[in-house]
Amino acid sequence: MKKLTSILVLFVFIFALTACTSDEELTELNVVFVPSRDAVDILEVTAPLAEQLKTELNNLDYNFESINIDVSADYAAAAEAARAGTADVVFLPGGTYVTYQDALVPILAAARNSLNKNSTTAQDWNDGLATMEIPNSKNATTYRSIIIAGQSPKGRELAGIINGGGELTWDDLKDAAFCTGGATSSASYIYPNLWLEENFGKGIVDMPNASDAGGYGNSIAKIEAETCDIAALYGDARMHNSFTEGDIFGLTDVIAVSDQIANDGIQVAKHVNVKLAESLQIAFMKLISKPENADIFDIYSHAAYAPITFLGYEGTRKVSDMDTILD
Repeated sequence: MKKLTSILVLFVFIFALTACTSDEELTELNVVFVPSRDAVDILEVTAPLAEQLKTELNNLDYNFESINIDVSADYAAAAEAARAGTADVVFLPGGTYVTYQDALVPILAAARNSLNKNSTTAQDWNDGLATMEIPNSKNATTYRSIIIAGQSPKGRELAGIINGGGELTWDDLKDAAFCTGGATSSASYIYPNLWLEENFGKGIVDMPNASDAGGYGNSIAKIEAETCDIAALYGDARMHNSFTEGDIFGLTDVIAVSDQIANDGIQVAKHVNVKLAESLQIAFMKLISKPENADIFDIYSHAAYAPITFLGYEGTRKVSDMDTILD
C-alpha cells in the first residue's frame, strides 16, 4: 500500500507540473521571499542560502551561474514576478498560490508532525484520549480546524447528537454561544465558516451569539468557564492549551471538522521545467534538514518540508470563492 501511494503521489506530482515544460535552460535562478519582517533583515539572514542552494543544485546537474535572493514588496508582487518570468521560486501562503495558480506550481509545503487523529468524522475524535503528534513524522503539509463543545448544557446537547451518531441541524447550532477568532484566521473563522456554508448555507454572521474570543487560549478558557458553548480551534490546539481543572480531552468533544488547510510553502513559476522543479524539491528538503540553516527557514517558522501538489489546496480554492480575506 505504501509503495502504491508513493507511485500515485509521483503521478499526481508529474501531472501537476505538466505546464512546466520549458526547454529553455536557465543560467540564473531568482528566489523571492515575502516580507514576514523587514526586508533588510530577511536578506541578511538568507544570504547563505544562495551559495548553499547553488551547491545542492550543482550536485543534481544544475550549474547556475548565479542564484539571486530577493524580497518582494508583498505577496502579490512575488506572484506577479513569477507570472512575468522575473522570479523562478517563491515562498507564499496557500491563499496567494490559489489566487495566482495560473502562474505557479506548488512543490513543497511546510511540514509538521502528523496527528494521531485526522478524521473528517467528528465522532472519531471523541474517544476521550488526547490528540497527539506522531514523533518525527514531519509529513503533514495540511492541518484541520475543529469545532469543540464544552460542558455547558448546549455544548452537551450538541456533543450528544454527534456521539450518538446523529447529524447536527442549523436549528441545533444557530443559538449556540460560539467562540471564534478574527475574520482573517483560517482555523478559527475562515474554515469553520466554510463548514457552515457547505452544511447549512449559513455563516458565522448568522449566529447571533458568535463572538471573537481574542485568541485560542481565550476560546478554551471560555469553554471551560461555560461562557461559550462551542469554539473553533486548530486541530491540536487542546494539546497546547489545557484546562485549569480536569482533562480537556475528556471534558470536550469535537462536533465538526473542516477541510484541510494547506501550510505555507514554496512554489515555482510555470516556466520552470519538471526536472528542475523536482531538483528544487530535493535541494530545499536537504537544506532545511541541516541544523545550521535553522535561522534561514525560521523566518517563516518552517522546520521541515514535504512535497505537495495542487490537490492539497482544494479547501483553499473553496474559501477563495467566498467573501473571505485570505493571505
